[in-house]
Amino acid sequence: MCDQCGFRTAVGSYLTRHMKKHTGLKPYKCDQCDFCSVDKWNLKRHVTQRHTGEKPFSCTTCAFRTADKYTLSQHMLTHSDEKPYICGDCGYRTAKKSHLTRHAKKHSGEKPFFCGICGYTAVLKSYLTVHMRKHTGEKLHKCPLCDYAVAGKSDLTKHVMVKHTGEKPHACQWCNYSTADKSALYRHVRKHTGERPYKCVQCDYTAVQKDRLDTHVMLKHTAWSPVLFALFRSPRSLLRDLGEWNKANSPIGKHSSEKPYMCSECGYKTADRANLSRHMRQHTGEKPYKCDQCDFSAAQKEYLNRHIVMNTPLSQVQQHVMTKHTGEKPYMCDHCGYRTAVRYSLYRHMRKHTGERPYSCDLCAFSTTRKEVLDQHVMAKHTGEKPYMCDKCGLRTADRSVLSRHKKKHAGEKPQ
Repeated sequence: MCDQCGFRTAVGSYLTRHMKKHTGLKPYKCDQCDFCSVDKWNLKRHVTQRHTGEKPFSCTTCAFRTADKYTLSQHMLTHSDEKPYICGDCGYRTAKKSHLTRHAKKHSGEKPFFCGICGYTAVLKSYLTVHMRKHTGEKLHKCPLCDYAVAGKSDLTKHVMVKHTGEKPHACQWCNYSTADKSALYRHVRKHTGERPYKCVQCDYTAVQKDRLDTHVMLKHTAWSPVLFALFRSPRSLLRDLGEWNKANSPIGKHSSEKPYMCSECGYKTADRANLSRHMRQHTGEKPYKCDQCDFSAAQKEYLNRHIVMNTPLSQVQQHVMTKHTGEKPYMCDHCGYRTAVRYSLYRHMRKHTGERPYSCDLCAFSTTRKEVLDQHVMAKHTGEKPYMCDKCGLRTADRSVLSRHKKKHAGEKPQ
C-alpha cells in the first residue's frame, strides 16, 4: 500500500511504478522530443504514436487501428453488448469502469482541475491539458492529408473521417443512422430510448440535451431576465421559441406544409434549406462556432451564444448591455476624463499614463500595453505570418483591424 494516497496493489512492481507519481521521477526519456515517462511501456507507446505513426493493432469489426494492444482491448469493449458498470443515479451503463467514474462527476458537479488563466474547470486532467493549448496556441495533432491542425487528438480523428475518409464508425442499433461523432450518436439514441439525462437540481425538469437544461436554469432559477438572455440569441432562435418559425420565416411554411429539403442520411425533412444545412452537422460532426476562451465548439451560433452567456458573470453581461445598447459609461479615468463601459478597458487605458508595457517580445526589445499588439508585432516583424485575408481581392495582413478597414473599401465605406 502507498503511504501517501492509500493506493493498494498485489504486485510489488506496480507499487514501485505508482510511487514515481509522488516523487516526480520519470527516468524514461524520448530521444526525439522532451517527453519523459514513469514507465518504459508508456515511452514505447509515445514513440509509436508521435514519431513513427505505426499502428499495428487493428479491430476486426471496424477500421479502428492503434499503436498499442491495451488501447485495442479497450476499443473492443465498444463492440460488446456487455456493460457491467451502472450508474446508481440515472441508470447509465458502460463497458469501462473509467467511463463510469467520469460519468459520476456529472452528478456530483466535481471539476477539480482549474485553469488559472480564464477560470475554466474540468472533470479530467487531460481535458485541462487540451484546454491549456487554447492559451498557448499549441496544435500538436496535424492532419496527414491537409494543413488542418488541432489541439485535441479526438478532434483530429473526427476531422479525418468527416473531411477525407467519409468513415462513420458510430452506428445506431435501432435504425440506419451512423456518424463520425460519438457524442452525436449518444444524442441520437435518446430519440429511441426516451432518455432525458440532464436533470434540474431545483425542480423536476429534465432535458435530452445539456444546452436545453442550461436555458431552463438560466430563465427559471437565476437572475438572468428573458430580455438579457434574448440579447445574446439570434432572431431566428427567438422566433422558433415563440412557435412562429414556420409562419414568420419560411416562404413555403407561410402557405403550406411542404418540406422539399430532405436529409439523405436519416430522412429528416424541412421547408428551409438553411435548416437542412444545420441539421447535416449532426451527421458530419462539424462544429464551426468556437469559443475563444475555452475548448467549447458548437454546430449552431445560438449554442455558442448560450454557452458564452452561461459562463459569463452577470456583471460582464451588464457591461455588454451598456456598451451595445444603453451607451452608459460608468468607468472614468481620473487623469484625462476617458470613460468606458468596461472596467478592464479603463485598466488597460491607465497604462498610457503609468507607462506600463507588460507584454514583451522574446525576439527583440519591443514591448506593448496589449497582448494582441504583441501578437501582431511577432507576425509582422519575425514570423512573416499573415493570417487575415480579404475574400474579395486576396490581400493578406497580420493585423485584423487593417483587414477590417480594407474591407470597407470594397463595401464603398470610408475607412475611419
